[in-house]
Amino acid sequence: MCAGGIPTVDDDHPYKIIKAAKEIQQFMTNHNIARQESGLPTWSLRIGIHTGPVVAGVVGKKKYAYDIWGSTVNIASRMESNGEPGKVNVSNATYNLIKDQFECSHRD
Repeated sequence: MCAGGIPTVDDDHPYKIIKAAKEIQQFMTNHNIARQESGLPTWSLRIGIHTGPVVAGVVGKKKYAYDIWGSTVNIASRMESNGEPGKVNVSNATYNLIKDQFECSHRD
């Protein structure tokens, strides 16, 4: 999981997250070419992105971890699990922020 705009607000975070997702996809494409050439099975990757408010904090008693949760995190998880392998699936909220910078296609 990756979160943008935390803890410092960044107006460009939706664009940066999409660019990061595309870079991850390109890495996986190159990695899978090398795996295929070596006779190894390829890996598929789904990426889901949603934009909205989150609750953030430190959890744990013996080992501390910074975590985020809330409906935005849950929706991003659903976007990933319902996405197509090799694609970046974005919510309507994210689409409305990035539609002028990236070419998108509507999924039913």
